[in-house]
Amino acid sequence: MSTMRFVKGVAACAVLASAAGADAAMITFVHEGMGGGVVGNTVFGATAPVPFVITAVGDTDNLDTSLGFARFINHDSAVIDIFGVGTFTFTSPTRTFVNVNGIVGFSRAGASGLDLFNGPQTAELGAWDMLSSIGPVSGDGALSQWGALPIIETDAGVIEFFGASSPATFTAFVVPTPAGLALCGIGALVAARRRR
Repeated sequence: MSTMRFVKGVAACAVLASAAGADAAMITFVHEGMGGGVVGNTVFGATAPVPFVITAVGDTDNLDTSLGFARFINHDSAVIDIFGVGTFTFTSPTRTFVNVNGIVGFSRAGASGLDLFNGPQTAELGAWDMLSSIGPVSGDGALSQWGALPIIETDAGVIEFFGASSPATFTAFVVPTPAGLALCGIGALVAARRRR
């Protein structure tokens, strides 16, 4: 199978999975930026900001729209990879949110969770339902409120970014539901028989 055919097949599976029904789906959020701070006893980016990537996973069944002006999903797990420093698992609860102004971000969990990394901001994100894949979307972002309470902890200790502006890229992708994966499997068998 050619690479292009494989890519088209994966895309078709994603569409089938999203149309497969109301089964809950896992969604992965990827927040990318640059900054400096401290994790445990390690200072990073003190002279120049370093790239970081936050990857978090949540369940679309946990979408919370009670705030009205914003919606969010608390994470089941989240990790941060800081260039040249390492990869750390967040032990403090976190969430991904998007507000009606189209600002997406990473923050402390719950309805009153303080923002940690905001950005980018687009009309496309403002209309996003948090139940489907989107991105990558890039723009301006900002690191803030890491020093506020409650502190943010990782498996290597407390993490705190210095408040600063940052380029930001956001991507979210929905993992196909079991029903969607079954449809893809059936489709792959049919396609394989046709090629013979």
